Amino acid sequence: IIGGVKMVDGETDKVYALSTDGTNIYYYRANNKHLYLYDGEEETDLMDGYIPPEEDKIIYTYYEDMEQYEGELYFINMRDAGRLYKYNIDTDSEFRITNLQVADMAVNGEYLYYATVRFGVNFDLYKMDLETGLEERISVDKCYHLAFSGDKIYYANFSGGNTLNSMNFDG
Repeated sequence: IIGGVKMVDGETDKVYALSTDGTNIYYYRANNKHLYLYDGEEETDLMDGYIPPEEDKIIYTYYEDMEQYEGELYFINMRDAGRLYKYNIDTDSEFRITNLQVADMAVNGEYLYYATVRFGVNFDLYKMDLETGLEERISVDKCYHLAFSGDKIYYANFSGGNTLNSMNFDG
C-alpha cells in the first residue's frame, strides 16, 4: 500500500513547514499561526496564548526551494512553471529533471524526494536515487514540508484533511 500513517490531525489548523532536531518534529499551523512540537506521542503548542494579528487573506503557492548534493544544486525553477532542475557547479550547466511541476522537495542521504503536481489536481511524492537517477512514486497523497527522522518521513498531508503523517522511506 502506498501512503502513510496520520500522526497529528490538521483539519482545523493546517500543518506546514516541518523540521526536526532528530528527536522531535516541529511544525507550523497556518490557521492559528502557532509553532508546535510533536515528540512521537503528543503535540505541544509552543506559542500557547499567542494571538496573531488579523490578515485580509493568505496566499498559497508552490515553494521556491533548493537542495545540494555532491556539487549539484537541485531547485524548483519558478521561471519554468515550477519544474525540477539541477545545476552542476563545476561545469556551470543546468538540466531539467522532470517535466512535471514540483511543489516541494527535500534531500535525505542519497535520495531526493519531491512532490509533483499534475493539472493542479493530481499530486504524487517521488523518491529519486541521486546516484542512478532512478525514480519511484511512493505516495499518491499531497505530501509537503518533508522532514526525516530515524527511519521515517514526516510530512504535511494536504489530501482530504490536513494532517501530520509519517511513512517509511519507501512509502
